[in-house]
Amino acid sequence: MEIKDVIDALEAKGCQPQETGPDQWKARCPAHEDENPSLSVRLVDGKIRLKCFGPCEDTEVYDVLGLKYTRTTGRTGPKRNKPKTPGPLPAGKNKTHYIYRDRQGQIVGAVVRTDKPHVIKKDGKPDKDFHQYRYVGDGKYIAETFEAPRPLYQLQLVDARRGSVVVVEGEKCAEAAARHWPKKAVVCWPGGTDTWRYADWNPLRGRDVVLVADEDSGGRKAMAGIGNLLHAMDCKVEIVLPAGDTKNDIDDWIKAGTATETIRKLKAPFEPDPEQPSADQIRANQHYRILGLVGNLVAVRLGNGRVEQITRSRLCSPNELISLAPERFWYALRGTESLSPIVARSIGDGLIREADRMGQVNLANVLGRGAARLPDGTVVFHLGDRILRDGKDTDLEKVPGIWQAEPPIAMAAPADSEIVVRARDAILAYRWRDPVDGKRFLGWLAAAVAGGAMDWRPHLLLAGQAGTGKSWLIQHVLERLLGPLLENYDDVTPAAIATDIAGASLPVIIDEAEPTENRAQRLQQIMELFRSASGGGTRARADGRGGVRKERLRFSGMLAMTVSPWMSAPDATRLCQVRFGPPVESWPNVARNIRAALDHADGIRARLITEVGKIADNAREVALEIQSEGKDTRQSLVTAALTAGYWFWCQAEEDEVKGYTESTEADDAIDALMLILGIPIRRAGAPETNLSEMVRTAENATTIAEAYGVKFETGNLYVWTGSKGLQGALAKTAIGRSDLRELLLQIDGAKMHPNPLHFGSYKKRAVIIPANVLAANGIDLNWSEKGQQSAFNE
Repeated sequence: MEIKDVIDALEAKGCQPQETGPDQWKARCPAHEDENPSLSVRLVDGKIRLKCFGPCEDTEVYDVLGLKYTRTTGRTGPKRNKPKTPGPLPAGKNKTHYIYRDRQGQIVGAVVRTDKPHVIKKDGKPDKDFHQYRYVGDGKYIAETFEAPRPLYQLQLVDARRGSVVVVEGEKCAEAAARHWPKKAVVCWPGGTDTWRYADWNPLRGRDVVLVADEDSGGRKAMAGIGNLLHAMDCKVEIVLPAGDTKNDIDDWIKAGTATETIRKLKAPFEPDPEQPSADQIRANQHYRILGLVGNLVAVRLGNGRVEQITRSRLCSPNELISLAPERFWYALRGTESLSPIVARSIGDGLIREADRMGQVNLANVLGRGAARLPDGTVVFHLGDRILRDGKDTDLEKVPGIWQAEPPIAMAAPADSEIVVRARDAILAYRWRDPVDGKRFLGWLAAAVAGGAMDWRPHLLLAGQAGTGKSWLIQHVLERLLGPLLENYDDVTPAAIATDIAGASLPVIIDEAEPTENRAQRLQQIMELFRSASGGGTRARADGRGGVRKERLRFSGMLAMTVSPWMSAPDATRLCQVRFGPPVESWPNVARNIRAALDHADGIRARLITEVGKIADNAREVALEIQSEGKDTRQSLVTAALTAGYWFWCQAEEDEVKGYTESTEADDAIDALMLILGIPIRRAGAPETNLSEMVRTAENATTIAEAYGVKFETGNLYVWTGSKGLQGALAKTAIGRSDLRELLLQIDGAKMHPNPLHFGSYKKRAVIIPANVLAANGIDLNWSEKGQQSAFNE
């Protein structure tokens, strides 16, 4: 791209670029309402440099111009993404510091003015520039534009000095006027003439205000806009509008001794825009139409039928809102509420909501989907054709999902009890290793739908040999029952998954999740997402403007894999494992029964959504009941979630479901033991395992376990047997997660040996599991291999 392409694009947009020197131009910025040229265009060392002296990033300017952002256009990313080092404000004889404070007088930032007496503008006045700094404490600042809503300068005077508030343009004028009228609160906004929309005017709500414009068209237009805004905020507004174009301001009048007389002669009551329509007219207005999101651009159709694009990050900017609908419509729509960016997100939300109400856009992917518990305790579900708002958890700017129209989820009539019972029984007849695994699966299926509304979200590990039907279950059961309420992935990166699921609460399924060595990092990142989602953790993401936002993860997940023991131990307090048995001859008949039962999947889905609030509340009750019995809090939450989910399937027959998972903790503990030891603990009747195979398997276990954040050394793993047929194993304590030891201790009769044990140079603790517990679970530790450690007897 050449510099000529930029200039031509600016001319096509009506930005009137003017050459100011060799390879230098000035133009009106196309990315915001720009009365005076605030966009600088330069060619430096063969690279194009754009700089808006208003609120816009160069990437936003390129987006509006429809030009591709490449290396030859300068920086490869937004300027705000560059690291900044806190420090004092820059000093110099031509620099003036304007310190910004909040209403309590605390420093929030500063503006540094640099006068350039050797550079004379066309109006005969010396040039100057301004830079904003954010205060970070300890007398240090970071060079960074104030985030909206931007504070007013001398805001601390507004409450201290009662009476009318004087609004002027520029910090120099504000200080001069405050000295001239020491009993008046005099304020201004940061930035140029056109940036008044980004200021927080709410502190002036209901006050008497005098607006004093500079002697030019830009100043008069800015004060007229502020007047409309303050009038809508119940302010009594008077305005001083000098008619000339000398560019003089109140500071010049004070120096000339004419300030008081000029204001007295020109001051008049402010007359708001008489063309403001009624609220009914704004709702009938078809001026804007949101088409959807294309990359990072929001496509909109204006009233003249023309389609334009704006950056998504600036959708909530008042300037952009007004470009979508005329300013007067927004005053009518918002009533007496400020158009200031203090309500930017709610204004943006209002725009989207109004478009949705008018049938112009479907918000299936905008504001989060799935179940959620609102701050008032209400549980709601987003069906794809209506908006879900979730207080602090989800707002317009925090959801990275694609904004696109999707058909509403079709719901059949609610399923009756007979249909639910038939589907439940058919699924329980699947090839589960144990009937309780089928109950866990059904419990997860229902609890996952309500996951966003629950205090704790359980995850499920679906384990079984290759060819036993894991993928069939996902495709023919989960997808049939949940349909568009399900996020299903096969082979995708963790970053892509995180982008899709952040802020949403739909169940997440990941098939083919075997932790092979070359996928270790990927699976570790996926498990980090699962761990965070268990308790509603947050994930930090760049917001595209140099800042960081936090997105809440509220989904319940399922992993399907062939390896069974590796997952349950490091995540046993949040992840429940279910296993398949071997293939059975009756499998075709079972499959036919399941398909027949799922013919009414839409009805079951409708009933699931109807019962979402009950499922979430039931989980809370079960959790409190289990905790009152003194059981581990985290494990009881998983039990409660699965129990509450299974309750959905059993309520038609009023089955008792509480506690149906309580007998399975020993199984989970044995899986934990298998991971700790890193060896295939032999089930009764299995072939004899030799020592070399144990070591080889332990080395493989290290690679797999580290993928899930569990670290141990194969040289530190021991198994004991002896004349009394023990009964125990030695586990390293520093395995990265105390959850493992705590899980083992949940077994009836298990305990941690109180004394450290010494084997060679290693200092360890012993975990003791009674022989009867092992025997009851089909575990045999009585090997007699040469080289094995001698027995450790309690």
